[in-house]
Amino acid sequence: MVNIDYMKEKDLKQILQKDYNFNENWKSILSLLFNKVDYFSTPSNPFFEEDKVKSGKQIGTIKLDDNKSLAIFEVEVDDSIRIDQNRKGLRDIAAKHIDQNITHGALVFFYSENQTDYRFSFIAKWSDIDLETGEFIKGETKPKRFTYLLGGNESCTTAAQRILELANKKEDGENIGINQLMDTFSVEPLKKDFFKSYKEHYNRFWQY
Repeated sequence: MVNIDYMKEKDLKQILQKDYNFNENWKSILSLLFNKVDYFSTPSNPFFEEDKVKSGKQIGTIKLDDNKSLAIFEVEVDDSIRIDQNRKGLRDIAAKHIDQNITHGALVFFYSENQTDYRFSFIAKWSDIDLETGEFIKGETKPKRFTYLLGGNESCTTAAQRILELANKKEDGENIGINQLMDTFSVEPLKKDFFKSYKEHYNRFWQY
């Protein structure tokens, strides 16, 4: 297990460029980011009906400071699936298991033993009622915006910067919730009007 007490960007990049190994690398990284991470002694497999999945499991949960929960999914994809070219298709495999009741989002690791690179994705869903129209509104993170390709073929610079940014927020005593994860893990900066609209819907729904 890596020592991340005094992690620097170059050190984290080297870890992210290694072959995927959750226990050796990511378990320590998640402890840097979140206060409450629970791992299952017997992981469940919600992906048993997926043709694209060779082996999949939920290995744990993360309790966020806004009282929402994230699932931690580990998905070994079929050898025919190109991880570097398949952002939306892979995301959709995991997104269907976010029920917004028990699970409000997920951190997902897609990998293959026969591919050098692996993919780390953050997925979240939310719903609300438009008070003006009475319309039921659903929203979710964009498939191409909250995902990172990691491994030996990648620089991993952006991912390392975003992870350390979130770690610094936690170190400074900031609450880490869905809002903070969306703000941090977006590959491209969120437009102010989108993020403002999301936060208004999100806060109104959970205060209802």
